[in-house]
Amino acid sequence: MYAIIVLHSYITAKGKRTYDKNLAWRFNSKEQAMKLADKLGGSVAKVG
Repeated sequence: MYAIIVLHSYITAKGKRTYDKNLAWRFNSKEQAMKLADKLGGSVAKVG
């Protein structure tokens, strides 16, 4: 599973920032996460 990190916090499915990685929006593939991370200016981290 992969999540998007922006400014030391994760992005939730509702588009909010959170420090809790359990609430992070999770992607099955790194490519899907990278597409959105590029638009948001964030990076991708492996979680769970």
